Amino acid sequence: MLIRPATPADAPALLAIYAPYVETTAVSFETVAPDAAEFARRIATALADWQWLVAEKDERCVGYAYGSAHRARAAYRWSVDVSAYVHPNHHRAGTSAGSSDAGTTSRGSSGSCATRRRPHRMVARSPRVLRGMGAP
Repeated sequence: MLIRPATPADAPALLAIYAPYVETTAVSFETVAPDAAEFARRIATALADWQWLVAEKDERCVGYAYGSAHRARAAYRWSVDVSAYVHPNHHRAGTSAGSSDAGTTSRGSSGSCATRRRPHRMVARSPRVLRGMGAP
């Protein structure tokens, strides 16, 4: 699996992964999926301050992870939320762990000292993911 930085040109492929989460779950906190132009804008905006990483397998986007500020208050300036979305055909294949771990590592070298990983893939059904994140 290749982990690489995202670009706004990845928006259609990443939106194809994201939209089903919006339409069938509550994990995104959105009720309507954005269009490709809005998704490209979000990627560009995020890349100004954070990393957005794409997991590729056989030259196809199979997942992605990105960082964002945990809270706006100064006390949280070193904290980062990491969200990861994985294509349903690639669940339980290490995609989420690979992309979010890579993002955590690269943000750690840029000065962040705390991360909050939020893998968006039916976590309640995946004890292995929870254990990998440190849960008992």
